[in-house]
Amino acid sequence: MASPDSPETIASTRSVRAAAVFEGRVDLTTYPHRYLAIVAQPRFRFDPATYAMAAAEALEAAGWELVTMSNFNTSNVYAVMRRRR
Repeated sequence: MASPDSPETIASTRSVRAAAVFEGRVDLTTYPHRYLAIVAQPRFRFDPATYAMAAAEALEAAGWELVTMSNFNTSNVYAVMRRRR
């Protein structure tokens, strides 16, 4: 079974965990799609919205831009990113 942070899993789910972005376990150079969702789960002492925004800012340096954020009526917060052309 592939890791949740593997390029294959990220490509098939079109999402990446915010924690994986911060821990440097994500390589999006071969990501085949233009849009990607960052999923920020509630964590001890971290607001998931703040966590999602910080992960979005981290990906901006790699050529991604924030499109929108939502919680989709869950406890997770999603930051939808678009790769700049």
